[in-house]
Parts: sequence; C-alpha cells; structure tokens
Amino acid sequence: MNNSHLTFHTTRIGKERGEASMARQRRKPNPDDRSDNVEKLQEMIHDTYENISEAEESLESASGEQRENIIEKNKRRRRAIAGFRDEIKDEVDH
Repeated sequence: MNNSHLTFHTTRIGKERGEASMARQRRKPNPDDRSDNVEKLQEMIHDTYENISEAEESLESASGEQRENIIEKNKRRRRAIAGFRDEIKDEVDH
C-alpha cells in the first residue's frame, strides 16, 4: 500500500468523526491576558540570573572553546535581562 492512500484514508476517517471541526476550534487564539506579565517577566529575570550564575560556576572546569561559548551566552542572557526590564517598564507605563 502506498503512503498517500493511507494519508487520504486517515484524513477522511478523521473528518467523518468531526475531528476536522475540532481542529478548527483549537486554532482560535487565546485572549490576550497581560494581567500577570510583570510577574512573569520578573520570574524570567530571576531564572536568567540563576542560569548566569550556574554557567559562571562551570567556567572553572570548561575548556577554551567551552569557556568562550559560556561567556557569549551569558552576554546574551544579560541583554535579555535588559530587554525584560524594558518590557516591565512598558507594562507599568500602560
């Protein structure tokens, strides 16, 4: 049996069961609830600081290339934290 026949058959069975209409219902976007954005952003900052700390601890045992990768990743993490703070400011101002 070729795969295209199986795909068609499976799709057809799914539609007969009403699964296609359920898939359309699942595609509805969630409402934009920003009520806890500041809290989530603060948690993200906290988690990112923890990741920076853990990465810096691993620098002691890292080789040359690994060290460079960790240092670069921590630079990106610090930039992300600055972005999170900017987003918090935006949320508070609105």
